[in-house]
Amino acid sequence: MTCSGRASNISYQNISLLSPSQFLLLEKLMKACDDYEPYYACELDDSIHMTAAFLDETMIGFAGLLINSDDNTCELTALVHPMYRKQGIFSELVKLEQEFAQRLSSTNSCNCTESTAYTIIGSIPATLVQSHFPYAQHIAFTEYMMKLTEASYEAFMSTDTANHQFPPSSSNEIDDTHMMNPTTDFSDCEFCFSEDGCTYMMYANEDAEEPCAVINLAAESSFVNVYGVWVDVSLRGQGYGSALMDAFLEDYFCDVEYALKPLVLNVRSTNTAAFKLYKKCGFTEVSHISYWNLT
Repeated sequence: MTCSGRASNISYQNISLLSPSQFLLLEKLMKACDDYEPYYACELDDSIHMTAAFLDETMIGFAGLLINSDDNTCELTALVHPMYRKQGIFSELVKLEQEFAQRLSSTNSCNCTESTAYTIIGSIPATLVQSHFPYAQHIAFTEYMMKLTEASYEAFMSTDTANHQFPPSSSNEIDDTHMMNPTTDFSDCEFCFSEDGCTYMMYANEDAEEPCAVINLAAESSFVNVYGVWVDVSLRGQGYGSALMDAFLEDYFCDVEYALKPLVLNVRSTNTAAFKLYKKCGFTEVSHISYWNLT
């Protein structure tokens, strides 16, 4: 699909998947935009929608929309080559993605009369919100990057607050309710790293075949990323999440192989239970990104 844009000689093309040559063009565009990386797909992926702006055979703008059907949001990422800014290209890319989101809402209907509305969100500068999204409502959520080093963990454990008791919460994402059910006994639980060191697992007892809670890890050159903290649905609200994190941190910082690298994780402000749990474990905020409601 190609349609004319506001700037002359510029065309806008919907791309279902990037061909090798298109990917090379996108790489050049990203490099010109300080290596900003939008959402894109080189294979068929229904969760990503892409639109590119071309001047002849050169890609000068690109928008990638990540579709999250779990919470009916579409996260917008877009970039325009510095040499072609202030020509309406960004606005045209945004308009095309907004139109797609509207069509997506109308086609994801629960029945003949009711449809699911998709909201576009994005982590863009407030100045762009004001100039390109006059109907933007408010910040949808803030994503925090949090960090825990061996030194800060040891300092935290030496304080009176490091008593392994966490306040109750109603969140189902990460269970930080160690005190909600004081009768829960974790003495029979088994904790261990997987053989490849990419997962930390909690077993309800030594005979359990599958873990009841896990923490996923991704080792980078200077840090280890924590993600995908999960507790079995049937065990949430009983303190398993806190017990899992408690044991994990102790084992992690006692292991010479790991202890030299700090732990880093990302958590949304909407996941209040997880945020409180990480704070209680000694993690501190190092940066944050705010996501706006753009529709």
